Amino acid sequence: MNRGAWLETEMITECLRDVEVLTILGGAVYPTDRDTTSSAQHNMLRGTHGVLIPTHFWKIIVASPTGTYASDNGILPFWMPNSAEAAASKTADYVVSLRQLEANIMSHGGVPEVFDVTDAMKDHIPSYWGVLEGCDRG
Repeated sequence: MNRGAWLETEMITECLRDVEVLTILGGAVYPTDRDTTSSAQHNMLRGTHGVLIPTHFWKIIVASPTGTYASDNGILPFWMPNSAEAAASKTADYVVSLRQLEANIMSHGGVPEVFDVTDAMKDHIPSYWGVLEGCDRG
């Protein structure tokens, strides 16, 4: 999973942590009988290894609410499919509001997550931060 859009979120973190203290939250969502996005790919190891492959991953990068991304409350949530579709060039497409993230996790059969923030913060869809200019990604 650490390639494509997910790797891009890792690079945002790598660069921003040199500027601000960060907290990173995240998880995986596995297929269930209710999950209509589940496919043979996500079940291919069930019979031989007894495990499922996640259908989606989520991440929240939390920076200072008064720092570089104060206009986004210092919060950048992502929801992305666990597939080749999640290319680095599409990372901005996976930015969601916290409310949408909660709904996505629930609708895909994940463990319920409720983020304890104001309604305005939950409904805000942040801009895509991207990797900081001049960051040494090495």
